[in-house]
Amino acid sequence: MSEPNNFTVDAGARLVKTFVYENPNGTVVNLTGYTATAQVRKSTFGPLVISATPTINSSTYVITLTFTPEQTLLLRDSNYVYAIQVSNASTGDVKIAAHGVLTINQAIVR
Repeated sequence: MSEPNNFTVDAGARLVKTFVYENPNGTVVNLTGYTATAQVRKSTFGPLVISATPTINSSTYVITLTFTPEQTLLLRDSNYVYAIQVSNASTGDVKIAAHGVLTINQAIVR
């Protein structure tokens, strides 16, 4: 599993965050043939709050997670946990490419 990657977003704002999934030796994991899914929950075993389908750049293997303003507006509490899972349907390989705490700055102006 990857090291935690915590970040902050403003509620009601568009979020674009990129991730590079690396091997323990620091080399980038080849994600050819992989697809990604992302989930945000209030706690590890809590109900799903947001789901998304991150993109994977086929040449650099950079994973890009995007949330719309409508999605981030659903985040009413201060902290959530998120994870991005990559999977390869051909090999059955499944990995957690990124995870951590998502801190929300609540919007004052709506």
